Amino acid sequence: MITLKNNKSNLKIIQEITKLVTKSTIIITSLFIFQATANNPTESSLDTIDVNNTAIEDNQNNNKTLINAISNDFKVTSNLKIVSLSPEITHILKKLNYEQNIVAVDKSSSKLELINTVNTNNKEIHVVADYYSVNLEKILSLDFDYIFVNTEFNFKFLPHLEKLFPNKIIKFCFKNINDISKNYQEIGKLLHLDNKGKEISNSINQFTNNIKNKYQSFNTKNIGIIIWNKPLMVAGNKTFLNEYIKLCNANNVFKEIGSGYPHISVEKVLTTKLDKLISITDSKQHLSNYLKNITIFDSKLKNLTLLTDDNLKNYLPLLCDKIHSN
Repeated sequence: MITLKNNKSNLKIIQEITKLVTKSTIIITSLFIFQATANNPTESSLDTIDVNNTAIEDNQNNNKTLINAISNDFKVTSNLKIVSLSPEITHILKKLNYEQNIVAVDKSSSKLELINTVNTNNKEIHVVADYYSVNLEKILSLDFDYIFVNTEFNFKFLPHLEKLFPNKIIKFCFKNINDISKNYQEIGKLLHLDNKGKEISNSINQFTNNIKNKYQSFNTKNIGIIIWNKPLMVAGNKTFLNEYIKLCNANNVFKEIGSGYPHISVEKVLTTKLDKLISITDSKQHLSNYLKNITIFDSKLKNLTLLTDDNLKNYLPLLCDKIHSN
């Protein structure tokens, strides 16, 4: 039996060994989970998760998850470390002046410059995920307290994260305008920033009411919004873009095709009664000559696809002006 004379060194060695064992256990567990998923046809893999079913289930459980986190396990400390896996969440944390507590983000948050990858304390903020996948090895190497996820943006890998980190996942849903203001209040409440969260939430509600009142006296226009050129996809019913159209006092001609962002043929567009067709894509590439001639393009409108209060305030008035301009 070997006895270590230096108790402090002994304790440090034990702590390091414990960390290594914990990481190894999680990695091995993750391998079993992914293997079981691959071998079990009843459980969706990363590439085959049903978007609609996942979104519905997460939306129903979202409030319950938040309430449990607030009342039971969620602990706010001065050095709370958060992994933010969607640009909407990163934006809210930044607006709540909680940027210094972010230790990792998704690729979109970094690419859209919602956060500097090196913060003011010269600590690197790691990029650990994109829309399609998450880097488990990098997350496991980080010292973090909670992972904040968007059930719409992170649906492809969210089930696996929940299995690996069941007590560290905090879920938020971003499907419509109301979710922006609601999540400011929820995240503000979690972080003990209730007043700041409510203040921003109220300003969002006031802004949308002002937009609605401004355009309610305008003649209602029949419009459609193209969100992708190839294949041709449009904004359908039960989308935040459909909500934007209604706030501008216009009718979405494609809402009857289906919910979400359905594919549509050029022939269908030709037979639809339209006052205006608006594209929020980067270019006219892949569109037929006819659609190029009847479509209104403005690259700034692409910013509306990111569901944040700043984009809402900056670009919704532009969309309304495009709809009602002569």
